[in-house]
Formats: sequence, C-alpha cells, structure tokens
Amino acid sequence: MIRRFDEAREAIMASANTPAVPVESGSESAPEAGTLGMGSDWRRMWGNDDASSAADRLAAVYGCVAVIASSIAAMPLQLFRQNGETRERETTHRLAGLLGDAPNEAMTWPQLREALLYQVILRGNSHSRQFWSGGFVREMFPLPLGSVATSLTDARRVAYDVGTNQFKVPEGRFYRPDIAHFKALTGDGIEGINPIKHCRLSTAAGVALARYGKTSAESGQPLRGIITAQTVFKNTDQAKQVRSRWGEAYRDSVSGDGIAIFEGGDMKFHQVTMSMRDAQFIENMEFTVAEICRIFNVPPHKIQKLDRATFNNIEHLSREFYVATLVPWITRIEATLNQCLLTEGDRRAGLYLRHNADGLLRGDLQSRSEAMKNQISSGLMTPNEGRALEDRPPLPGGDQLLFPINHVPLEKLGAESQEPGAKPKEPKP
Repeated sequence: MIRRFDEAREAIMASANTPAVPVESGSESAPEAGTLGMGSDWRRMWGNDDASSAADRLAAVYGCVAVIASSIAAMPLQLFRQNGETRERETTHRLAGLLGDAPNEAMTWPQLREALLYQVILRGNSHSRQFWSGGFVREMFPLPLGSVATSLTDARRVAYDVGTNQFKVPEGRFYRPDIAHFKALTGDGIEGINPIKHCRLSTAAGVALARYGKTSAESGQPLRGIITAQTVFKNTDQAKQVRSRWGEAYRDSVSGDGIAIFEGGDMKFHQVTMSMRDAQFIENMEFTVAEICRIFNVPPHKIQKLDRATFNNIEHLSREFYVATLVPWITRIEATLNQCLLTEGDRRAGLYLRHNADGLLRGDLQSRSEAMKNQISSGLMTPNEGRALEDRPPLPGGDQLLFPINHVPLEKLGAESQEPGAKPKEPKP
C-alpha cells in the first residue's frame, strides 16, 4: 500500500510539472471547465472513465457533492420584490411563471440546479445557456463539462466560446447574460478552483487506498503463504515450477470444493494472514473520509459518519451545515442568477431571486412550535403567517398582529396608576 501511494504521489507531482497542451474547444480532449488551461492530464493519469477522474468515484466525494447539491435543489427558488422596507413575493412577472413551470423541455428546476451544482462543486465551474425572447428568459439549459472556453477580451469583458456538445446547444461566442457562469471559490475572479485538483494529494491518497482495498478484496492478501522444503531446489526454474503447480492447485480449490491437493514430497505450505486492520487500512480510510469532508466543508455526519454525532447535538450540527456550508453556495448561486435571469430594469425595480430555506431550518416539532408561538405572541408574525409555514389554510381574522396587553412601557404604567392631580405617594420610612 505504501509503494502504491508513493507511485501515485510521484505521478501527481510529475503531472503538475507537465506543461499545458493547447487543445481545440469542443473536442474530446478539450479541458474541462475551470482547468485554467492545464488540459486533461489529470483525467489521463487516473483513466478517462466517462470524462471523470478516479477521485470522483470515491463514496465520500460523491456523498459530499450529493448532500450539498440536493439540499440546495430542494429549496424553492422564488422571485421577490423589494419596495422600500417591505418585501413581497412577485407572482405577475414572466420570470415567476418560468420558475413555477420548467427551465426547459428536458428537466425540472431541481434537476437543472442539481446538474449545475454537481459541476460547480466537483469541478469549480459550471455554465448554462439562457435563451431570451421579448426581453424575458424563455429557456435555460446547462452546458456539459469541457464545452465552454473562457477568455478575457481587451475591454475586460468575459467571453464564453461554446463548442460542440451533446446537448445540441448552438456553438459560438456569447457573453453574460446569455451565459451564466457559476463559480466555486476563485483565486482570480474569472475561473473557479477545482477542489479535486487543488487538493490532489489528499484525493490521490484516497484513490490509492480504494484501489488497495479493491485489489485485496479480489485477490486476497498480496502474500498468501510460504512453501518450505527439506531439500534445496536444484535451480530457480525448479522453484518456479513448484510455485506454479501450487498456484494451480490453489485456484482449483477456490473454484471447487475448497480442498487443495499437491504432491510435493517433504514440502509444506505455511499460510500467512494479515488483516486489513493490522495494515491500518480502516483507520486510513476513515482519515481519508475526514480529509474529503474538509475539502468540501461538509460535516461528517451528513455523509453517514456518525461517530461524533449524538441525539443532543445533531440538530445544531445540521444548522451549522446550513450556515457554514450551504449559505456560501446559495449566495454565489443567487448572485449569478440575479445577473443572468433579470434585466437591469428588473433589478432597478427591486426584483431579485432568493432560495427559501424555511423548510430546511424548521427543526423538530417542539422547537418549531415554541419559536412560532413566541413570534406570534410578540407581534412578529400573524397567526396566518405561522399557519402558512406549516402548509395550513388561513383562518378568518388571522391576519392581524397580536400583542399581550400586559406589555406596556414602564412610564405609561406608572402614569396610569396615579389619579389626575394626585401627588405621588411618599415611601414609608
């Protein structure tokens, strides 16, 4: 396992020093979005399996990407209008109708956002093509990895060259808002950083461990046993012949009844066993899971690593996941959507897109009921607003704010307790 890890590390360091090879946009060897011209050396090193690296096949990587993408895609994307200090849902705008329908004929809004989030979380960049009609977006379609090349014009405007792609999106050079560019953490503001490549030493260790486990599961331990003999072999060929005959007997036993018969005179076979735990395989795999969680900033309990999660802290951990992990992604996504789905006039009119995270932050029934009760009794929300959060129909008279009658200022309470013209009572000695 150590040798394989060293080989993987040497291959990674060698690929990092390999000069980039320019390729044609839209070709099979075109660099994926966010590679900043580094080409596809990383994919070739791990094997170009469905245009993805071996690190993508790690269960921890898939779990982190899936939990972020699915959590954000499950939030309703809604259109709001800011009017002074008030904010209200906008339902008459044409974009509100598109949000309530579907972004295109092939997918729903959650599916579109999952596709875009999968690319941007895993590769650092994702793109979508907007088709406009009459000043409104009528269709939004994601662009596959490797089909978009980013460049900066002399006027410091970002241009996107769309090449041949399997989604049949027309080729050509486009600008924002025709192209929406979703970026992860970025170092230059133009391209997002690919987390798999940026942390390739950690992901390479995970890949090496996964391959070691696969090999061990398929063929057992690298060293199964030792054959000893009372006599000395005449030459190397004789020793190889004995080993070959024993290998055939062992393979016959595995595929047969489990009994190996070998005619070897005074030779004996001594089985060598070494558990994967003795080789610290399990501990190393757990460390790899923790490393991948650090890369994607996902709490381990969200990918079913529950060794540090308890019944008392699981709700707080879920809220921490929303604040520390989802909010940065939501902020990036909303900023891009507001630029590419709304016109300048719409933004000046106070329109903006927002993810509704109320369902994610509801918590358990008791905590939710207590919080809602306090907000209604203190006049922060009406009873019907609280019922709407629970998907219940409104009630007559439930649109008025309620205030407790015993909550009055102290000055007013003191003034009402004294009769008009009466002198204040002096305290008794």
